[in-house]
Amino acid sequence: MPGFGASFNRAVRERHPAHAELHQFGKILPRPTDPITVDSDRTDRYGVPLAHIDFDICGNERKTVEAMYDKPYEIFDGM
Repeated sequence: MPGFGASFNRAVRERHPAHAELHQFGKILPRPTDPITVDSDRTDRYGVPLAHIDFDICGNERKTVEAMYDKPYEIFDGM
C-alpha cells in the first residue's frame, strides 16, 4: 500500500487493526508433600545430577487457573 505520513498511518490502522495478546503465569505454592529429589541417572552437560520435582495441582492452583481464564475477558472488555 503506497503512502506516507498521517493519512497513510490512518489507512493502515483501518485496514489492519492492532493485535493484542496476554500471557499469564500462575504460581504453584510449595507444600511438604511435594518432594524434590536428585536424579542421578540424568545429568546436565556438566555432569551435575538433575533435580526432580514431584508435585500435585490442588485447590489453590485450580482457582488460579480459573481466574487466569476469566481475567483477559475482563481486561479486553474494559478497553
